[in-house]
Amino acid sequence: MEIKMEHTGRQTTWKSGRFQSRPRSGTRLLHAALLFLFAFLVGRTPFLGEYFPAAVALTACLASRNPIYIYLAIPAGAGIFCCIRTGVDAWSELIAVIGCALLFAGVKKIHLDLWHRALIAGSVGILSLSIYRLATATVNKTGAGELLADGIMIAGFFFLWEGFFRASKEEQGGLLSLAGLTVAWILAVCGTGAGFLLWPAAIFLILSVLCYGQTGETAVVITIAGIIAFLAGQTQWGFMLSLLMGASAAEFFRRFGSIVMALVFTAVCWLLRMVESGLILGVDNYCLFLAVAAFAAVSWKCSSLLRRMIGLFSGSRQEDFRKRSQETFHLLQRQEEEMKTLAELYDTYVDSRSLLAAQFGVTSQMLEHTRWQMEQALKKRYTKQGKEPFLHEKFQMDIAVSQCAATGTINGDCCGWQDLGDGRTALVISDGMGKGKRAAAESLLVTRTVLGLLKSGAGTELTLKMINTIMMMKDGEDSFATVDLAVVDRRSGRTKFYKIGAAPTLIRRRNNIEEVRLSAVPLGIVNGLEIRSEEIFLKKGDFLIMMSDGVSDGPDGRGFLPQLAEILRSIRSGEPAVICDLVLDQVSDSYLGKERDDLTIMTAKLL
Repeated sequence: MEIKMEHTGRQTTWKSGRFQSRPRSGTRLLHAALLFLFAFLVGRTPFLGEYFPAAVALTACLASRNPIYIYLAIPAGAGIFCCIRTGVDAWSELIAVIGCALLFAGVKKIHLDLWHRALIAGSVGILSLSIYRLATATVNKTGAGELLADGIMIAGFFFLWEGFFRASKEEQGGLLSLAGLTVAWILAVCGTGAGFLLWPAAIFLILSVLCYGQTGETAVVITIAGIIAFLAGQTQWGFMLSLLMGASAAEFFRRFGSIVMALVFTAVCWLLRMVESGLILGVDNYCLFLAVAAFAAVSWKCSSLLRRMIGLFSGSRQEDFRKRSQETFHLLQRQEEEMKTLAELYDTYVDSRSLLAAQFGVTSQMLEHTRWQMEQALKKRYTKQGKEPFLHEKFQMDIAVSQCAATGTINGDCCGWQDLGDGRTALVISDGMGKGKRAAAESLLVTRTVLGLLKSGAGTELTLKMINTIMMMKDGEDSFATVDLAVVDRRSGRTKFYKIGAAPTLIRRRNNIEEVRLSAVPLGIVNGLEIRSEEIFLKKGDFLIMMSDGVSDGPDGRGFLPQLAEILRSIRSGEPAVICDLVLDQVSDSYLGKERDDLTIMTAKLL
């Protein structure tokens, strides 16, 4: 919120829009370095001997999310090239990585659904392999089934990467995100060349999900880990079956806590190795106990971090968030209804107790607004790709102010503007009774209260009535102030004007000047104030010129609006700050030799 009480010439302009906090440069560099390393490790992991669908899907997925990630084609391609040097024929996969990165970075502005992007990535992989086989005259080495399998694997990995990065950005978790975490964890281990750590790493993740996730999620992790191990050439179905049986047994002991579950899982997997059957069951001792020891060490020191990570990717965090949100909604709704009841009770009085009715009414509206904001945030969190399902903001606003005090340095006018947070911007000018410090204090009180209550979700009419009641309660003192309020909806351009004893507002559209005028007594004079408003739709390039009565009435008090209209038509500049300064200079000059009133002019331009 910007509030000015003294004339400082040209004021700093403000442009409304979307503001996002940016991480520190060190954090961004670390994030980029980790992604670079991860892409290289994924590129070093072949599937079925000579295919790299995970690397192709990774570059495609990230480039489709943000074109800046096109650089990841370098480490992913480098990882594939390392495998090519060992004799793996994967030139087509290298071409697919580069092709997907360039393609998705180039079509970022085109809205594509997830399955569209996955299908395109798979098609690029099939096309690259086909072209490479034709160019090298090795078509006989690849059949239609292998082409289709490569495309399906790329599309499948695309879905998994999308789930992984959605959860890592705290957009959405669930089974898909958990499967993506499993793939990322296993491939990071395989990419280091330490294949003997594949199953210990898988068991570590299984124990983490078993203890900190929801019921049944371990089955997803075990299944995905088994499939990845099979594609990477480490087929050990006995391991996978043993882990499933151990996790199923541990689920029966969930109510006893994570330690008991981990012990049951370990015991079952170890004992199954003693069972004589056609299929080798159980888990190698080094795999099992290495994973258990690592899990115990990490849980001992970093249990909260591990819980948060698993909760981020599994459905547990989302489910807890929804439950807490629903409980909060019900609590706010009960409080809102209670405040409404009290407001109706005290609204029957016409004495000072009517202030309580206004207070209860404002509180009720603020609770309702808070509940609405939480509902919208929850909807946004769980809508597709976390996109806001509401009307897009079409306009931004450039706002400037110029002021001049009647005498000295203290201006009795006060003005301000506030982004209300739901695509609306409020602009206010208040003129206190008289001049100097007392007038400045009154106008500051009104301006701050109006903007503060509107930002908190209170209704405009109830806010103005409440301030009017407050100013009526001053014993033995005459206290009043004007309010000139405009609320601009940046999504549609619709603007509502409220004028309580305030000067007219001018709207400049090219060379046409429109006037907005509403008659009402200032705040603090009569009880039961009638609030009137006028609605106008503004367009891109329109100027909104608000002013105090010192500007609109002029030096003789007969009205200065015709001269203002001519001044505005003669100004060629499109900068609100320039318009404010030029108009203020012209009005100040007209007061030469006469007693001057406080002058305030505020200009807003829709961009």
